[in-house]
Amino acid sequence: MSSNSKLKQIVDKIERLDATIKDHNEEKSDVYKDAKGSGYDVKALRKVIAIRRKGIEKHDEEEAVVTNYLAELG
Repeated sequence: MSSNSKLKQIVDKIERLDATIKDHNEEKSDVYKDAKGSGYDVKALRKVIAIRRKGIEKHDEEEAVVTNYLAELG
């Protein structure tokens, strides 16, 4: 396989993935709009999702540090 052929395959795959990501982001946006329409706080939902992605233990550790910093600042 020539280098140009391999490069074209790589570029084509990245473009397909970008299109898929765009579609998923639009779909995710629709879900957030539905949630907002149902009375949910979208900002809070985003935080919950970020915490779950990171892991509860990691989040708790970070929150403890933030709490200590705020206490030190008065």
